[in-house]
Amino acid sequence: MQIDLVTIGQVAGYLEGEGSFDVGTRRISFGATDEDVVQHIAKILEGRVRTRQQTSGLAKNPKLMYYCTVPVRTSVQWMMTIYTLMGERRKVVINAALASWKNPKKAGRPRKIGGGSHSG
Repeated sequence: MQIDLVTIGQVAGYLEGEGSFDVGTRRISFGATDEDVVQHIAKILEGRVRTRQQTSGLAKNPKLMYYCTVPVRTSVQWMMTIYTLMGERRKVVINAALASWKNPKKAGRPRKIGGGSHSG
């Protein structure tokens, strides 16, 4: 699949706001209530979309949440691709995830740094 610069920028911008980068598993994940947006980014990143009923908040009509976890190989490739477009906090986590990927024996406890309210 050929990816253009506009698409790379779109993915970087979305993940800066809504993505999570897991150092332990070296995976990218994200989620939202907008199925079309999650499906669009998931298709680009070759991820699998799952659904779950929203359980947090005081909403009388909880929305269906759409989540995507990207395979490790693809996550690592995208972390390298979008690195220069990310904010400082994301760069620190991406560096840690890539270091863990390069040398899994030295990897510490898994930790996840996210952006949206859905991540931990």
